[in-house]
Amino acid sequence: MERLEKAVDGYPVPPAWVVGARSMLVDRAVPRLEFLWMPKTIQPGGSIALIRDERGCAPERKRGWKIHAHRLLRKDGGVQPAAGPIVDLRLNSPENWAHAQIFHLPLAQMARQWLGTTPTILLTFGTPRFIRALYDHFGFPVIATERPVRGDIITPRLSAFDVLRPVRRQLVEGLVEDLDRRRAAGELPSDLPRKIFVVRAKTRRIQNEAEIEAYLAGQGYTKILPEKLSASAQIELFNHATDIVAIHGAALAPLLFRSASQPPFNFVEILTPGHMATSYRLMAAQVGGHYVGVRGRIKPEMVEPSYQLDRTYSIHSLDDFTVDIESVRAAQSILAEGGPPDVVA
Repeated sequence: MERLEKAVDGYPVPPAWVVGARSMLVDRAVPRLEFLWMPKTIQPGGSIALIRDERGCAPERKRGWKIHAHRLLRKDGGVQPAAGPIVDLRLNSPENWAHAQIFHLPLAQMARQWLGTTPTILLTFGTPRFIRALYDHFGFPVIATERPVRGDIITPRLSAFDVLRPVRRQLVEGLVEDLDRRRAAGELPSDLPRKIFVVRAKTRRIQNEAEIEAYLAGQGYTKILPEKLSASAQIELFNHATDIVAIHGAALAPLLFRSASQPPFNFVEILTPGHMATSYRLMAAQVGGHYVGVRGRIKPEMVEPSYQLDRTYSIHSLDDFTVDIESVRAAQSILAEGGPPDVVA
């Protein structure tokens, strides 16, 4: 067996402003916006290992009755081993659009650089076509099955799921450079809007989206539902954008591949109080973005579980929510002025 191990240092998540909706929580007589200062934190490090067994077996991914039902109902007959090395990426939801880009593609590229050749990527049976298209965009062949696969198997081992966050951009630099070459050759989409309002179709939607859309349209923003675009167009959309207003979610993952040659961009991330996160604040810093968050209105049912500090708060993660238009205006003002009115950061 061979083993490549990479130590990952902790990485600073930069400080940022987050603007909350107007309420009486700031002033009991006059409704006011909340300006929340999020201090710098550290994204923990750890270790990443790739373990190669040239006569290995990537094990079956389902157990007991589940595998029998899977074989009968989904007709997963398995695959013949591919020629050359195979990276088993059937871990941590590989069919998720964001995970595929910010978790699995960095591992695939890490293996490619280590091996000096392009490996085949092993994914779960039924992986969506748009995920397969993503790997094809970066030149990785794919096989998809839940069954065992024998061959020259490379298995990732991570100390924690989030350990890739500090180094994900570093790991995909080769992919970004290849995209730059293809852009220079005119091979990638280029006729894309520069100011974009990124929305969601099914969950975690803005209930007053029409109000936000109308306001942003007056500033030249185009509303985008990313899943209607090809994988390559989604990557290029975030590469070309100069101003982004977007709901937190998987659609933002293509920011990872933004070219270093692009100028800094402005990024307003709209977050539901049920799913406050730092992942894209960190990514924005890694790819040259100026970031301000906007927190939607807090619903009564969100309050009590948010104070249960001994557990992860996820019960309202996918709930629809409303956004105070004044908080969006204030976020844009912060980006333009460098801070809230009369505040020195």
